[in-house]
Amino acid sequence: MINWSPTTCSQMCGLSMPMCVTAVVGDGPLKISAGLQPRKIAAALLKQALYADGPDWVELCRQALQKKFRLHGKPAAAELQRIQRFLLQRGYTGEQIRQCLKINRDSEQ
Repeated sequence: MINWSPTTCSQMCGLSMPMCVTAVVGDGPLKISAGLQPRKIAAALLKQALYADGPDWVELCRQALQKKFRLHGKPAAAELQRIQRFLLQRGYTGEQIRQCLKINRDSEQ
């Protein structure tokens, strides 16, 4: 696993520092991938950088969840939809969000 930093990202993909920092700030792999589309990075290299060698996306999703929402107990249906919408907009996949919510729920019990 790669220790992600702007320098490492720049060396791997030739990306500028602001684009590399987005991975640290809390965007998910879909949003990062979409942001890199105009740079014409090879799909295989991007997939390797984001998934094979990349960070634990579920844990980053959980950190974004905890930073934005102070959850205590099981959220109501409307709150759950709001959380899911927020995380989808941040670029996390549905599966990552489900795992994140399950981990968060299990850790509170």
